[in-house]
Amino acid sequence: MPTAPAGLPGNAYGAWTPQPGQGPHPYPYPGVKPLPSLQNGKGTTAMVLGLCALSSFYVYGVPAIVLGILAVVFGVIGLRKAKRGEADNGSQARIGLVTGAIGIALGAAFLVLIAVFWEHLPEDEDRYDESDPYSYSLVRTATD
Repeated sequence: MPTAPAGLPGNAYGAWTPQPGQGPHPYPYPGVKPLPSLQNGKGTTAMVLGLCALSSFYVYGVPAIVLGILAVVFGVIGLRKAKRGEADNGSQARIGLVTGAIGIALGAAFLVLIAVFWEHLPEDEDRYDESDPYSYSLVRTATD
């Protein structure tokens, strides 16, 4: 079994291993600096908010507009970070930007439809006649 040369700390295969009393090596390989941490949160947030905007336009349109605006803002920030090399998920940021814009458009269209057809929406009608004293009563009367 081969051994490391005398004077160099290592295992039988020549890799650096900590000796008793030493801490772990600060880098994965000697002489190589670790990569800076990527900031992918904005792009991921944009994509999630954009998809939520698409799926919530039918709730009177307001949540879709709010979530869509947030998705567009986070998408722009995420794309800028991807262009500078601070993030590697530019495609997620772009998806968030597009789905946010579509969510804003769908929410606004739904609000317009509600405003236009508000008069034609069915009203809650009172099924009970006020002239009937037993209309709200739970007592069932016998009929002849």
